[in-house]
Amino acid sequence: MYLKRFCIMVAIFWVATISTFAQGRKVEFMPRAGFSVLKNYGGRTDGGYNIGGMVSVPLAERFSISVAPSFNSVGGQDNRFSALLFPVYASYRVPIQDIDLHFHIGPHGQLGDQYDLGVSAEVGLEYRKWYLGGYAFQNLVTLDNVDAFFGVSLGYKFK
Repeated sequence: MYLKRFCIMVAIFWVATISTFAQGRKVEFMPRAGFSVLKNYGGRTDGGYNIGGMVSVPLAERFSISVAPSFNSVGGQDNRFSALLFPVYASYRVPIQDIDLHFHIGPHGQLGDQYDLGVSAEVGLEYRKWYLGGYAFQNLVTLDNVDAFFGVSLGYKFK
């Protein structure tokens, strides 16, 4: 219960922080969806889907703070695992001709069948507002059921 309250407080803090930094800057929003894979300590791997979005607030020309909540649902009917993952990224963009290479890293919170905190990373390519990214979430608190999420998502960026 305390972990759930802590995660909610962190979410409220980051939304307030991003709102403060967003004043006078061009905020980017990107809805996205894709496939997820969950790997647990029992050695089992389950596939599923993810749907979410990313809001980025530029702090410098190539650096931004991004929040990327996503709903992930993996597994079959008997062993379905669903969670809302809430990463907060420090993001860096490297322009290479017509393509932008994105690097994201930061902490994440997990709300759902279990509550957790951990680290997350993502690498993506952006071409003409289309974004393809691969991500990983490693849980650090409750390691009994879920070891890590991996996934790929496709999104479209609105500026």
